[in-house]
Amino acid sequence: MEKITKNLKTDVKDVTEKGIVTIGITQFDEWDSDNDRMFTGSLTKTWNEGKQVHLLHHQKNLNSFVGLPVGKDPKTGIIDSKLNLNKQLGRDLLEDYKFSMEHGRPLQHSHGFIPVAGKFQKNEKGGRDFHEVKQFEYSTLLFGAIANTPIYSIKSDENMSEFIEELKQRVSFCGYSDEYGKLIETKISELELMIKEPSHDTQNTNEPQESTQQLKTFYSLLTS
Repeated sequence: MEKITKNLKTDVKDVTEKGIVTIGITQFDEWDSDNDRMFTGSLTKTWNEGKQVHLLHHQKNLNSFVGLPVGKDPKTGIIDSKLNLNKQLGRDLLEDYKFSMEHGRPLQHSHGFIPVAGKFQKNEKGGRDFHEVKQFEYSTLLFGAIANTPIYSIKSDENMSEFIEELKQRVSFCGYSDEYGKLIETKISELELMIKEPSHDTQNTNEPQESTQQLKTFYSLLTS
């Protein structure tokens, strides 16, 4: 079966200066937005096998590989993930985690898995109930949440202004590398220009979607 990714409203439970982040990666026995449920015990076997990796936005390359699990609790769905602080990417990500904890705006997380044959079935809501899955990775979605909504929902100048302000706060608060910080500052300037100089075609009803597409491009740059 094709790999499934689930982006859930999970929490960052703790962050340490040693680069260990404690993440609630799933919510057992509850309906998600697809009317699916992942039952308690569905991760037990795959977590005992210890094959997972920590990625950024599910990208399968060395640049997006940021850490490994050092503790997993299959009863609660909580992972202790050790970031690789020998990589600048890991150090920048630690700053993002500290920012999100300090300001109460947690990063979103997602995990990728394949259902085990014979261990899932359709449920009464038309979704699927998973009793056992094989999980390959869990991912941090760096700028995937603005007030618990995906970046793709930013479709107005007001919401974009809120997003810009958060980016400015991140640059001020976080000890990013020069390269990472300059990238964010450049994108802030581009987004501010989008607000100041909107499309000349005021009748174009697709303008919000165009802005959203530019934000998606920005998102992909930050997570590459």
